[in-house]
Order: sequence, then C-alpha cells, then structure tokens
Amino acid sequence: MDPKLELARGLLTKAQGDLEIAPVLSQNTASPGWGIGFHLQQAVAKALKSVLCAHGIPYPRTHSILALLDLLAEHGWAPPLECNPLAALTPFGTLLRYNDDSDTGDADVPGDAGWPGVLSTAAGAVHWATGMVDSIST
Repeated sequence: MDPKLELARGLLTKAQGDLEIAPVLSQNTASPGWGIGFHLQQAVAKALKSVLCAHGIPYPRTHSILALLDLLAEHGWAPPLECNPLAALTPFGTLLRYNDDSDTGDADVPGDAGWPGVLSTAAGAVHWATGMVDSIST
C-alpha cells in the first residue's frame, strides 16, 4: 500500500475512535464540556489531515480546524459542511483542555444545536474524509 494512504487510513481510524468516544461522554452529565469538545476537535482535525495526507499535501502540526479547511480549499477540496461549527471546535484542542480557569474549563457547547448537532457535524466531516480517501485507494 502507498505509505501516504496508509498514514491517511491510520488518521481516519484515530478520528473514528475519537468520534466514538464523544457521544459516550456527552450522555454522562458529569462529563466536562472540554472533554467532549476535545474528542470532537480531534476527530475533525484528524479527518481533515487524512485527506491532505492521502493527496500528498503537507499539513502543519496544528489544532486549527479553520487552517486545515483553508488548506483543503486551496487545493480545491471542501467538506460539504458549514465551517462555523467545525472551526468552533478549535479551542477544545488546546486552550480549553489546558486552561485552569474554572470559567472556561467547562466550555460551552458550540452552536445552537448543542452537542447532538456538533456530534452530527463532526460525524459528517469524518464520513466525507473517509469517502475522499477511499476514492483515491480504489
């Protein structure tokens, strides 16, 4: 198998794992928002990076979903999703995960649809990325 496709598939496997963890956390009222958001941010970032990787496009070490979306757009690819809910997950990758301030440690749910809406959007991003990677390997 092509090494870049192998790495892309590895990223997708990790993205799927993060995507499976988030709903379990969101159903437990004791779970902190930053934990749910972290796994969703990770799922989306890894999924977007998998598409870049599969196409041989170098990507930066970043948690910025917007930066990854911009890089995809520069190469003519864009997930069929609104950028706002995805980009709103970026702070969950670093700032909210490490912030000791109790005011931001349990972050608000991004968007009006709550965690179910964000979960659905993140799942859409992973699904889109899987299709993009699969289209290269077939």
